[in-house]
Amino acid sequence: MPTKSDNRASDGPGLRAPGSGSSDSKPVTADSTQHRSSRPGARRLFGPLAREGVVAGLRQARWLLTIIVPVSFAVLLLRQLGALDAVSAALSPLFSIVGLSGVGAMAFVAGVISSPYTVVAIIGTVDFAVREIAILSVMSLIAHNFPVELAIMKRTGTGVVRMFVVRLTAALAAGFALQAWLPAGLEPAGGAGGSFAAGSAGTDAAGESLGAAAEALPTSPFGEALAEWAISTLRLAAIIVLILCALMVAVRLLRAYGVIDLLARVLQPLMRAFGLPRETAFLWLVCNLMGLTYGAAVVLEEERSGRLTPDDGDLLNHHIGISHSIFEDTMIFLAVGAPFVWITMPRVVLAAAAVWLRRAERIAGRHLRAHR
Repeated sequence: MPTKSDNRASDGPGLRAPGSGSSDSKPVTADSTQHRSSRPGARRLFGPLAREGVVAGLRQARWLLTIIVPVSFAVLLLRQLGALDAVSAALSPLFSIVGLSGVGAMAFVAGVISSPYTVVAIIGTVDFAVREIAILSVMSLIAHNFPVELAIMKRTGTGVVRMFVVRLTAALAAGFALQAWLPAGLEPAGGAGGSFAAGSAGTDAAGESLGAAAEALPTSPFGEALAEWAISTLRLAAIIVLILCALMVAVRLLRAYGVIDLLARVLQPLMRAFGLPRETAFLWLVCNLMGLTYGAAVVLEEERSGRLTPDDGDLLNHHIGISHSIFEDTMIFLAVGAPFVWITMPRVVLAAAAVWLRRAERIAGRHLRAHR
């Protein structure tokens, strides 16, 4: 009588004894069995990682919104009270030395307090020269949304005062460089005869400059402005929750399947040139694809897990504080006439310089402590 094992050997597809079945049948090997058994495991892995990522995304969204909501409300009040106009009028003479007119100075200050989209809106409504557009764009791409972004970067390892100084210094350095290198006789972006041609930057009367700026940044009655702020804040909160939950799930899946390690190896030469540790490669990529706000949430998550040290996080902050969202934000400024090379290369170079200077500062500090 045939045994049960004999039946399995003779009837099971792919389990036939050598020479006893069709030539098309392939014997089972340890490798093929392991390969097949890994697939259900991979599917079972998705559920726990997805749940963990959603929880982490909700936690990070709550953290971001506790910063963004009160800060954006404070900016709303400053605009309604006219404080932004007063600050811009006071700073206009300072920014004339980097090639910005009175309206350009106000646009830059508005971007520092709010977002680069404010600067884009002003560029789109004022007839700037191409030269001034380039200077204003690169400065605003480096230094913008300070109330939110500096608070976020403090949580990821770098103090508010330090990042304020680093980013503002980098913005002014970029403005000085373009002021020196770009030709002064370029036509205005909106055509010849613009009222803010290069060479006359900063020489207009403050009243005329602020009058044009007021048209570029209209204020609504407080009740209407408050309602618009509430609606936009709720919409932003929903977007932040969705994006962060998806991002946290994606990060966990990419790490589980080895993609993050692969990206770290591929980007290692670039990280070395930037002075950044290998462990920051994926975070650098996220910050340039998703922007600083969402990228910082991933940075904070990595620091909490112990995969990123505070020192490495501080180095990354010095880079992404100057150069982040290299694709989206750059494209927005290109749409209003900013030249690609002049708003991209200064940020990348200054970001690398900031990291290497930070490393040199640490080395000097260790030497001083050692000789005390």
